[in-house]
Amino acid sequence: MKAYAMAVIAVLAASLVFIVAQGAAEAQSSDRQLNKFFKLKVGQSISIPSQDMTVTFAEVTEDSRCPADVQCIQAGQATASVQIEQAGELGEASLTTLPGSILSEDSQMVGDYVVIMHSLRPYPAEAGSPMDESDYVLIMMVAKPRAG
Repeated sequence: MKAYAMAVIAVLAASLVFIVAQGAAEAQSSDRQLNKFFKLKVGQSISIPSQDMTVTFAEVTEDSRCPADVQCIQAGQATASVQIEQAGELGEASLTTLPGSILSEDSQMVGDYVVIMHSLRPYPAEAGSPMDESDYVLIMMVAKPRAG
């Protein structure tokens, strides 16, 4: 099971390096956040002026991940809600981590854009110690697929 988990993490890491490198090469100087990973805390927003877009990490709607100091039957997952306002239109993405992990391979289309979740940190450390919502950091990307 550990070998499988390590293989999944290695594939995700390699994929993310490729995506980041590709996004960095394609991003225009005015699109500092488009096609690049960025961090948001709950309630925090970033603006992507060239796309007339605001991205907001609205809330963590679920965090059932098994704390690190406990052995659980199920690993659990965490789900983050992200709001995208683009040219006056409001969209929402609900992105989920891999079971028992901070990492994610989840993505959703919102309008003409792909919202990609890399990770949600921190991972719960101790049983009985609820996470404070202000501690959460979402690492994500908004990308615009090429036509064709």
